[in-house]
Amino acid sequence: MPIIIQYQGYSIAAPDGPSEQGSFTPHPTPVQIISQVDNEFVYTEPVTMEVVMGEQPANELIWGTLTLQCYWDTLYNRMAQESQITDSVSFTSGITTTDSDATTFGLQLGVSGGVLPAITAALTASFSKTETHSVALSESKTETLSVVVMPQTTLQVWQLHADYISEYEKDGKTYRYMLSDSGSIKDGLILALTFPEKPQSDR
Repeated sequence: MPIIIQYQGYSIAAPDGPSEQGSFTPHPTPVQIISQVDNEFVYTEPVTMEVVMGEQPANELIWGTLTLQCYWDTLYNRMAQESQITDSVSFTSGITTTDSDATTFGLQLGVSGGVLPAITAALTASFSKTETHSVALSESKTETLSVVVMPQTTLQVWQLHADYISEYEKDGKTYRYMLSDSGSIKDGLILALTFPEKPQSDR
């Protein structure tokens, strides 16, 4: 029976685990579009004398789309061994783009000031069609996961990745900005799948 993960109020199917001893599921998985909604973005005009003199608006509201898409990638693969193995795996969770990219993304949504809270509020407003949907983004950080591989067991550890994409057209040109978020252990977005199947060992 497939594992279903709840992410931002959406149900996302977990990837398949190893199908047999020493056989890993291909990764990363295909991208799934989870939500795509119409959204009004702020287009900032290039600085011209007319803009500086106040003769032309500096910003213009333009309709486009805001997309939430997800995919899974592996943090760790280990083929079956004769004895138990314990490993430590370091990985990054949270926002993986730079602060300037996050700032740009927030400004395109028409928000300035504290970047992360602002983006959180904007995304919540856009994606929350029901009370169960919310968006929680955090600064990127390095986490360490301790994995135990039992004898004669093939282990594949997966991490959920989410991309928030704003896209619109202006004067025949397409503008596209993306903010990426990598799942954490705390949020249950790291899965350890084995062959043969047994209780998850990711926590």
